[in-house]
Amino acid sequence: MTRHRFKAEKLVRNKTNERLAAKNVFMKYHIANIEEYQKLLGLKLIEEATEVAVAKNTDEIINELADVLEVVHSILAAYNLSFQTVEASRQEKLKTRGSFDDRIYSEYVDIDESHPLYAHYKSEPEKYPEIEIK
Repeated sequence: MTRHRFKAEKLVRNKTNERLAAKNVFMKYHIANIEEYQKLLGLKLIEEATEVAVAKNTDEIINELADVLEVVHSILAAYNLSFQTVEASRQEKLKTRGSFDDRIYSEYVDIDESHPLYAHYKSEPEKYPEIEIK
């Protein structure tokens, strides 16, 4: 039987290797240093959030949100932060900026060059591409 190798290159849960080994699958891995780990956690958060975005039903959403929360807890630990500190920041943003509950979707903004926020939009063309006004 011919073996095949697939690139994985991602942070995995600490029981993944033993689960794969029990199924006769070899996983090459290394233990990340703290700087690499912090970067990998950010990438893992994006991966898991993407899986939430494409989930097809409530069960998938629950499972993917559980993964997101696991990553959040790991990020908190990696940066020696408390959930309470982050929750306090969330509450402050809720007071000053509001929530997403009203489902408001911004299609575009019109802004004068002299406005202080103009530089913010102009400095991130991939996030905020300028569109021609007709």
